[in-house]
Amino acid sequence: MKALVRLLLAAIGVLALLLVCGVIYVTTFLDPNDLKPRMVEAVKAQTGLDLTLSGPLDWSFYPHLGMSIQDASVRLPESDANASPLASVKSADVEVAFAPLLVGDVSIDGITVNGLKLDLKRDEQGRGNWVQVLDHMGESQGTLSNDKPKASRPVSPQNAASQPLGIDIARLNVNNGWIHYQDLESGAEYTLDKVMIEGSNIVPTQSFPLTMSFELASKAPEFTSEVSLKTQARADLAAKRYELSKLAVNSRTHYPALDDAHEQVLDASVERLVADTQASRYQLEGVTFDGESYLPGETEKALPFAASLSAEADLSQQTAALTDVSVTSGDDLRLSGGLNVTGLLDAPSYNGTLTLAPFNVRQWLSDHLNVSLPSADKSALTKLAFSSPIKGDLNTLKLPDLDIALDDQDFSGEAELGLKGQRLMLALTGKRLDLDRYLAPPKDSAGQASRSALIRSAMAEEKGAADASGVVPVELLKTLSLDLGVKLDQMTLKGMTLSDVALAVSGRNGQHTLDHLNANLYGGSAAFKGALNVLQSPIAWRFSEQIKGVQLKPLLADATQKPAKIQGTLALEGTQTSRTNEFDSMLTNLNGRVDFHVTDGALLGQNLSRAMCGAVATLSGKQGTREWSEDTPFKTLQGTFKITDGIARNDDFELSIPGLRFDGAGEANLPTARFDYGLKGHFVNTADPDACRVSDKFQRVAFPVRCKGEFSGEPGSWCGVDRDALQASLGSLAVSEAKRKTQKELERGINDKVSEKFGSDTAKELKNALDGLFN
Repeated sequence: MKALVRLLLAAIGVLALLLVCGVIYVTTFLDPNDLKPRMVEAVKAQTGLDLTLSGPLDWSFYPHLGMSIQDASVRLPESDANASPLASVKSADVEVAFAPLLVGDVSIDGITVNGLKLDLKRDEQGRGNWVQVLDHMGESQGTLSNDKPKASRPVSPQNAASQPLGIDIARLNVNNGWIHYQDLESGAEYTLDKVMIEGSNIVPTQSFPLTMSFELASKAPEFTSEVSLKTQARADLAAKRYELSKLAVNSRTHYPALDDAHEQVLDASVERLVADTQASRYQLEGVTFDGESYLPGETEKALPFAASLSAEADLSQQTAALTDVSVTSGDDLRLSGGLNVTGLLDAPSYNGTLTLAPFNVRQWLSDHLNVSLPSADKSALTKLAFSSPIKGDLNTLKLPDLDIALDDQDFSGEAELGLKGQRLMLALTGKRLDLDRYLAPPKDSAGQASRSALIRSAMAEEKGAADASGVVPVELLKTLSLDLGVKLDQMTLKGMTLSDVALAVSGRNGQHTLDHLNANLYGGSAAFKGALNVLQSPIAWRFSEQIKGVQLKPLLADATQKPAKIQGTLALEGTQTSRTNEFDSMLTNLNGRVDFHVTDGALLGQNLSRAMCGAVATLSGKQGTREWSEDTPFKTLQGTFKITDGIARNDDFELSIPGLRFDGAGEANLPTARFDYGLKGHFVNTADPDACRVSDKFQRVAFPVRCKGEFSGEPGSWCGVDRDALQASLGSLAVSEAKRKTQKELERGINDKVSEKFGSDTAKELKNALDGLFN
């Protein structure tokens, strides 16, 4: 913008010079068109540009001495004749006070320019096509000045043109201007249309009022903006010093990508802007921004924002500084800091500070974005603050000493961000973190049923279909280098308390690894690893876990917030994979294996040995009188799950309790959170005092148990005796018992009758034949 203002003022000054030259010679030459060659030479001398005057030159004598130019343009030296000119005008009119011309004082009553066009370009090396014009004008020996020759020394018309010209423009109007800017280095392209400029009492080195309005259009990103500004301007072309004071800018912007019915509003003011191009020093004082913006998808509320800062730059020393920086949004959010830059032109690097004052995130999101956070704890996210020194360069931003306060939890560490999106490093340590406060509250039973229905519906769709947003940002992770580390003394998750938590994540080139997630857990340890490959399609996940020595009773009590139904020491090990970037299909694409083993445990609040022994006593026509424990101790509970497309199949379930052994098979549908198991109980005569002794016939009977339901249901309702299978088993037992009695009766008859009549050898052979018949 500074270069643009300078160029506009320079163009206006040069235009005034051209027109003034014509006015000076008007008393000598009758045909103003005879001035064209001289004016071309003057423009070449002043700017180095090639002037083309396609239209006629005209003058007027009443009521003011004046001159007009039609269809004038200037081109850069040696530019292509077919290329667009650097600048052109459809018409320009100048009204000049005649008497002051006699002493070399050009007092211009008015300048009107219609159809001004500027075509500005910055090449791949960052050099603008206007730079050589300004450089050439800077080498001129102050041809334009406000130093007026003394009235006592009249200047003849013949030598008036060679005198330093005093410029005093009473009124300036530029109508319907057009300015195009293209940056081949960055790809930016902007067009200013309907440019209107008004100024008055324009005298070099003196302040004068200036207003401007235009419509700004951009291609990348695509937007249109209506802009107006008002300021006091001062331009000293000879000293190369330009100043704007009391600058006020108002803009209203429309983004087609957003809801075009909403305006993005930005108002800015600058107390003072100074550009001393000769000393290569620039200064901004008292800059403020105030506006509101509608975010994508938001139609009810605009996000308010405000900012203030001061800045200065010294290009000769390659230094710059941002001071008193403050960014606010609403009544709560306030970000402040400052920045010092060195090596500004060659290799910029910076250092400073950045501070976010404590603010209520929950309230701010609700007030300004209509976002209601569904966290379990309504006091969560009511305080967020951070502070850190900052340093870096054009490629990297570093926060080397980061302090974060989240509600009543404090964290410290460091962070590093690749500004081109290629690197993210974060290392944090903290005393404690209660994640449950920030998770959504648990759903009620109706909500759970609704969720199950949604999942079952999702399973009916094609597997592996990727969600529009996805679980992870695939394109970003293809190029992002990750290095994340978190260490916590204590963390709470799903009611469970973990201590000495250590997390490490690394990755690059589309392949990322959970190096470890280790924690101490209820007397034991838990270790998790994982990997993610976003280069494959669908993306590939891999997980592995190893749990040792974990006490189940306190873990389950904390996790379910209910008294635990089992105790023991858990060991678990497994590996799983999945291929999807959709949350709901993560489980439906899950494959792998899990081995579990629980030792020295007990089923609490129920005694299966008592129930089974009582059933046997009833079937035997007896009544038990012994005292039983309220729990069922067991030595081993183990099995292996083989997971295929979200279905976990277990064919080697084994549970050993005093006097009984259970084995069986079943499966769990992980996406729907439902399971179905068929178990068989077998009596085993042991010396265990907690077991009951049964006859051999009951040891041959399998007592079937059926367990089915949802993981979220009540465990007491999961399992029951399979009556049909039990009747079949008891029927088999009755048949076997009848056979056994018949066999005994026959054997007794054989011993008594056959031995007496046919001898013992014959009786023995017949007995063996009967054994084969009944067994």
